[in-house]
Amino acid sequence: MFSKVSKSNERVLAIVEDDESDFFIYRRLLARVNHDFTEVVHYNHPDEARERLLTEPPACCLMDFRFSDGVATDFISQLHAENAFFPIVISTGMGCERLAVELMQMGVQDYLVKDELSASILLRALNNAMRTFGLQQELEHLAHHDGLTGLLNRTLFMNRIQHSVDEAQRYHRQLGLICLDIDHFKQINDTYGHDVGDTVLSTVAERLKQCVRESDSVARLGGDEFILLLPESNPEKCALVAHKLLGAISKPIQAGFLSVVVTPSIGYASYPGTAGDHTALIKQADIALYQAKARGRAQWVRYSKSFEYIDQQNDTLLKALPRALANGDLKMAYQPVFKSDSLDCVAVEALVRWNLGDRSVAPEQLIATMQNSSLVLPFHHWLFEQTLTQLAQWQRQYPQLKLAINLPVNVLENPVVFDQLYLELKKSSVSPESLVIELTEEQLQHPSNNILSSIHKFEQLGVDVAIDNFGSAHCAIEQLVALPCKQIKIDRHCVLNWDKSDNNRKMVLAISAVAHSMNMEVVAEGVETKKMHEILTGLGCDQVQGYHLGGPAFALADWPSFLHSSVDEGQRMLQTGNS
Repeated sequence: MFSKVSKSNERVLAIVEDDESDFFIYRRLLARVNHDFTEVVHYNHPDEARERLLTEPPACCLMDFRFSDGVATDFISQLHAENAFFPIVISTGMGCERLAVELMQMGVQDYLVKDELSASILLRALNNAMRTFGLQQELEHLAHHDGLTGLLNRTLFMNRIQHSVDEAQRYHRQLGLICLDIDHFKQINDTYGHDVGDTVLSTVAERLKQCVRESDSVARLGGDEFILLLPESNPEKCALVAHKLLGAISKPIQAGFLSVVVTPSIGYASYPGTAGDHTALIKQADIALYQAKARGRAQWVRYSKSFEYIDQQNDTLLKALPRALANGDLKMAYQPVFKSDSLDCVAVEALVRWNLGDRSVAPEQLIATMQNSSLVLPFHHWLFEQTLTQLAQWQRQYPQLKLAINLPVNVLENPVVFDQLYLELKKSSVSPESLVIELTEEQLQHPSNNILSSIHKFEQLGVDVAIDNFGSAHCAIEQLVALPCKQIKIDRHCVLNWDKSDNNRKMVLAISAVAHSMNMEVVAEGVETKKMHEILTGLGCDQVQGYHLGGPAFALADWPSFLHSSVDEGQRMLQTGNS
């Protein structure tokens, strides 16, 4: 079928030829072969073809090289400038190798000489052009898109954000940038395998696309890192999108027979603001993402200029920690744990303290700095040596005393840490049964096989494992049945605000009942009043810890003197409001 107007570009061949006799030659040749074109559209001049080719790109275009007022290369340049790309075969009256090379460099798929044309040559050229163009498009897509999720990759995204920021600057527009990653994704990958991890990534990618507009750009930078560009978006719009993303990604993901629950940490920044270019904007969104993680994950945070001070602080800590470890600037404090009924001291929890200049570094900052450095092994060697030596000294006066040490779960990925602990136990002559390793509930939601292996090695050695901060991450206790844990420490926030809600009491009662049914001890943290101590004892808590009974104090050689010092420190903390 031959016509001037195309209703569909699915299998349309466009012929741009100003010589009617040449067009009829093409028509006659095509009539001799079996082709797949449903329609052939003839345009006498590029001006006639331009609008239709821009709005309805054909399956292929056969184009004469020379027109009465110009050449095909000029027309092709115009089409490409307006982002119109499709297979093109050029037909010309004479062969020219230089011209053929020039046309190929412009993206033309083939070059034919009219005097050498036959039906089979023409059909082969058109089919090869479409196949070549398809392969080129596929390669182009693979070069600029993530193979797993189909999202933009880093290369294409960086081009887009640079262009968008330049336009926003030129035309005084706003835009937003969101950085996002999946909390504890490595543990999910290690626990369930890479197939489940890939399903999680692909599902998250689909949900990201569903939460934004077609004009927005979504990319996967690598691993579980995603980034979104929101043109024409003010900070309020970015906040709405971030909130939407948080809700969408936090819904369960079905991976075969498994239902996996993940949460994202999200940071965003807006332009114009304090960022001068796209690189600074990306850094700001990334700093906001770091803050979301530092605040407990599963939330979104908007960039603030004050975060740069925090970022500088982190750099300062990272540089200062090696010196502090080498010079003995890190100190150990110990907070007692008591039996609920008799108030006999049963254990001390080891807590690291670091004063840098005139300020005290928060414990979570110290741990985060250590994990981001190359000091994981030297730090834990120092930690085990200090604490086990002190425990051995106190046990000579108080033999039943135990020591609780907090370990970040991901540290257990390194088997050398276990070996370090084992050697220090031998060196200090401390029985493994005197040691309790505390791991937080949040970090145990998706334990990897390596982490589970380490926990079982602790059990076989005789070291008790406790789940710390239980109730802070809303993890079902059934998830922890498979872990060989002897103790649950209820998060201090679960025992606060008794007078405002009865829910906390019910939660503690339920945790105690389930834990006891699994032969686990229950420890309540954050005991700040005598009344709180009595209530927790009545709710089934076996042990209690808090400022009412004693605060973190530095070690003293004499055990009774240390206990007195701890009581004084606890009262001081309550009086100054540092509870």
